[in-house]
Amino acid sequence: MLVKKSFIFLFLGAFISALVWNELNKSALKSNGISLRNNATEVTNDDVSYLVPFDNFRKNGSFYTDELSKFTSVIRSPGYGSIYVACLFIFGEKNALFCLYLVNH
Repeated sequence: MLVKKSFIFLFLGAFISALVWNELNKSALKSNGISLRNNATEVTNDDVSYLVPFDNFRKNGSFYTDELSKFTSVIRSPGYGSIYVACLFIFGEKNALFCLYLVNH
């Protein structure tokens, strides 16, 4: 029983720590004028290959919007994007990136 309580305590401590560090990081990014995507994560150059194809699929029923997007969407493996789209369908567009952060940390 003590082991279970230790794991629960460790989990809660890690979870709260991750949330606090994320909020501190977001605050520092905002104060330095760095834009955030949906007020959750930093905008990166990899968004085109990781997130955009799945946003297109959700909105348009296709991963591609034009010929160029066929090539830019396969720059990276679809693993991260697949986790993102699962968060997107379960938690909605507003909370998907926050869920993705929690899954990855």
